[in-house]
Amino acid sequence: MNIKEHKISPQSFHVEPHEFPNYIQALKKEWANIPCGPKGEVERFLERGAGFFPDRLLIPRVILQTNDIESIRNGLLEGVSQNCSMGVRSVADKKLFGGEKLPWVMEIISENQVNDFLDRTLELWKQAAAENNYSIGQLILMFNPPEIGTRRALPNQFVARVQKDNFLTDTVWSRVLVEMKTGTNQLRGLDRSYDVSNDNVLRLEYLYGPTRFLREKTIQIGKKHFDDKAFSHIRLRHLDKKKRNLLLSALMKIDEIITKSDLPKRLDFFAGFGLNAIEFQGYVDHAGDARALIYGLRGYGDETCTGLDAYDFESRTNSD
Repeated sequence: MNIKEHKISPQSFHVEPHEFPNYIQALKKEWANIPCGPKGEVERFLERGAGFFPDRLLIPRVILQTNDIESIRNGLLEGVSQNCSMGVRSVADKKLFGGEKLPWVMEIISENQVNDFLDRTLELWKQAAAENNYSIGQLILMFNPPEIGTRRALPNQFVARVQKDNFLTDTVWSRVLVEMKTGTNQLRGLDRSYDVSNDNVLRLEYLYGPTRFLREKTIQIGKKHFDDKAFSHIRLRHLDKKKRNLLLSALMKIDEIITKSDLPKRLDFFAGFGLNAIEFQGYVDHAGDARALIYGLRGYGDETCTGLDAYDFESRTNSD
């Protein structure tokens, strides 16, 4: 595989745990000086937001100009050489209307597939864009783990959306709501179908009091509710062992990320710009260990050209 010396790699951040609070605080102060551009806050997050996740929660990505074919080729080949399942998302030069979706591709894992994307697929994307009066100005290269970056859904995959709301009552100051589905790596499936009669559908709800004290945690698996702060007491006798372990491993991984990091604080910061949800993709390996990575941020203020629609979480919550 011929990778040129000029490498295209995602930014790498490493911060010692004891330095993390001050590091994040300094980054927040710098955020206002980062140009937002015409494509909204998601674009700013895609370009510079990785710095908020030195704990390696974010799927690595780079943004490149569509006409920089050499850099695109080098980036894709570098990812393939690192055993990544490369994904490519297109970014339009303007906001699209009428329900039109921007093209994307998954599971580029060989040099031949890289060449096919550049020689054939990308040209088809450009032609389709021109026919619909827009152009594809940038590409986002996603360095996906092979367990996540698959074209078809796999039984051991899961997706999750974590939303934080701030509201004030006598006992509750804020809430974190998690919606999850197993057996898929498609986050848009959370929008199209969220049927609680299906055991693949999961929900976590955290209610916090003053000083961020956790007052209540509710776990929902399908139609079953568990008002308990521990997962060890959950019994799912109607499921086989493999399915039960998948559901609990996925739930416990997201719970670990929320409760053992300051993720809600970071979500608070981005919610101030209208991006009030973090979306995860994850998988459970053969040993039963789960891994979850952030795909991106989303929210009611998502006025971008990245192919993601704005999302009204308040209306969604009230309709459930």
